[in-house]
Amino acid sequence: MWLKHKIGLWLKSFNHYLISFQNNVLKNSFVLGLPEYLVVDVTNICNLHCPLCPTGQERKEYPIGKMEFRTFKKIVDELGIWLYEISIGDWGEPFLNDDIYKMLKYAHKANIKTSIFTNLNILDEKMAQEIISSGIDYLYVSIDGVSQNTYEKYRQDGNFDKVMENINLVLRAKEKYKSAVPKIIWQLLVTKYNEMEIDKARAMAKKLGVDFLLGKIRCDTGRELFMNDEEKFRNVEYWLPSNEEYSRYDYATKTRKNKKSYCSFLWTTAVINWDGSVAPCCAVYSEKDMFGNMTNQKFQYIWNNLKYRTARKIVRSKTIDAKIQTVCENCLKNGFID
Repeated sequence: MWLKHKIGLWLKSFNHYLISFQNNVLKNSFVLGLPEYLVVDVTNICNLHCPLCPTGQERKEYPIGKMEFRTFKKIVDELGIWLYEISIGDWGEPFLNDDIYKMLKYAHKANIKTSIFTNLNILDEKMAQEIISSGIDYLYVSIDGVSQNTYEKYRQDGNFDKVMENINLVLRAKEKYKSAVPKIIWQLLVTKYNEMEIDKARAMAKKLGVDFLLGKIRCDTGRELFMNDEEKFRNVEYWLPSNEEYSRYDYATKTRKNKKSYCSFLWTTAVINWDGSVAPCCAVYSEKDMFGNMTNQKFQYIWNNLKYRTARKIVRSKTIDAKIQTVCENCLKNGFID
């Protein structure tokens, strides 16, 4: 077992340096090696209605559903040996998939770190125990306020007191089973409704014994690839805090701060949706923009197919290919997402 673990770490390290060299130096379109990080959306169904999320808006560009365990198993079996981490959650609430604990355990057994992004409105004592036994490493909980009044401004249909109760359920389960994991992170997206509560939220997190992380709210997550800077600003303007320190934007120019000029996702990371479809990044929402599907292809063939190679070429050269179109063209035209 010790030797197997060491060999696994060596292979992950070798893959990391291989793709890093290609990403940072060669910037080639055909990638030797496979992604070291995955975003896996085990469901795009959610119990909340966040206004800047396509799921919360009940948009129809992608069918709704839940990932089957066999699809998750295929992902881990094909890619697990190279992966450092699987981040679970994109367009939905992961704990609405009944197989989530089975999935987490399978990834843990393959020596892959796991993190979940959740609103944590759905939990009971048994589920809290399942979280501990699954071996999950990080639990990011979206809590945008310190009272029901502020929290529900963005996390619509959510219950603040229930989330606090559920965090305590997980903490008690950690203590009961003497588990160091998961590390719990209170993540607060700063808006004009909660910016005055940041210090109080930080103090509450400290009292609970969980980490605290501030996030800057972004515009409509399903459409941002297709918006220029001013359109992005106008789209999210209603939510922006008065203090620019907590914003992605320069309010005078209506442009983003620290705007990226390059995308490394295409070399290092991939997104896999509930039905096995593969997206080049977590901002690609529409079914028509997917790059392939793992249910009928091996990932290694999708990873270097025509769409992926074309996308890498245009990102590398910053020149759009007139013959072949991919969703990444929009990102190139409008400035890469933050």
